[in-house]
Order: sequence, then C-alpha cells, then structure tokens
Amino acid sequence: MERAPRRTEDDVTAGVHAEAATDVARWPSLTLSERQLADTELLLSGAFAPLTGFMGEADVASVAEHAALADGTPWPFPVTLEVAMARSGGCSAARPRSGPNSAASPCSPSPPAVR
Repeated sequence: MERAPRRTEDDVTAGVHAEAATDVARWPSLTLSERQLADTELLLSGAFAPLTGFMGEADVASVAEHAALADGTPWPFPVTLEVAMARSGGCSAARPRSGPNSAASPCSPSPPAVR
C-alpha cells in the first residue's frame, strides 16, 4: 500500500495563507480618513463598548433624538462609517444585517470575522 506524502505544518500554513490572500484580494477596499480610522480603532479595542460595530439606522436615529441607543443604553453621538453609494454597489451601508449595532450591508456577504 502506498503512503500519502507527509505534510508539515509549514506546508499547511503556506496553503492557508495563499488561500486567504486570494480571498482578501476579492474584497472591496476603502481608504479611511483619520476620523474613520480612529473610530474603527476605538470599536476594535472595545473603547466604544457596548458598540460592536458601526451603528445602524435605528441606533443613529435614536441617538440623534434621545441621546441613547435603540435599546435604551445612553450614548452621546452617532458612530457611523460614511461610504459613497457608488462604492457600496447601491446598498445602504447603514442598514443593519442583524442586531441594532451592526452596519454590515445586506447586499453582499461580509468577510469572515477577525478574531
């Protein structure tokens, strides 16, 4: 019986990296302003907790009117990511896919979550 060739961890890792690079090349890209980058860093670091992403329409409207998120949590200002309609493929980037704090566009799949 013939044995399959042995694969090392480096072989597997290299394959995963190549596959990921191919996937990432297909994702849309945006150049962020300093403010957008700062907001993104604050979201990722947890400094904007309880927010887990840019606000959706319900949270933005609630914050503008009541200075609170749609769930009633006090919040002083909207945290949004402005994207030109031409870049969004005609989709509203402010429409939440799931949950009041998610701003993922429902028109295209999101990239995998970063852990």
